[in-house]
Amino acid sequence: MTLGTGMVPAEPGTVPIGDALGALGEPSLDEWVGRLGALPLVHQPGERWMYETGSDVTGALIARATGTSFGEALRERVFEPLGMKDTAFSVSADRLDRFATAYDVQDGPTGAAQVADGPGGMWSAPPEFEGGGGGLVSTADDYLAFASTTTRPRTCR
Repeated sequence: MTLGTGMVPAEPGTVPIGDALGALGEPSLDEWVGRLGALPLVHQPGERWMYETGSDVTGALIARATGTSFGEALRERVFEPLGMKDTAFSVSADRLDRFATAYDVQDGPTGAAQVADGPGGMWSAPPEFEGGGGGLVSTADDYLAFASTTTRPRTCR
């Protein structure tokens, strides 16, 4: 998280590097790495902690090191060994009926609830870019499996 770049919390149009980072989008992994590499650093490496981008870079490095997608590496090396069968970057069609609808508050005087992302929305298909900074969907059972293993000492064999 100290690689020299990361999330710049600022209003759009006020900090050019923040706008450039926001414009990276979520293309293919190779495109994203190329776009990121073309930007100047926000700070000298090691100088300051910055959220988000370092996690995405870590995901890209894991994908390269394993020769698979980041999601596949997580599935094989983390989720399956822990019994986390419902955690991924998307929800398969046979499980969409279990996926909750996300709601948001409408702008305006009433502030009525509106659907922000339904079961057939953004998590119903694998994303082009699997970022380490976010995008996984899971269940309470899977999270419990993950949290339970991180709180007990484990032995290596």
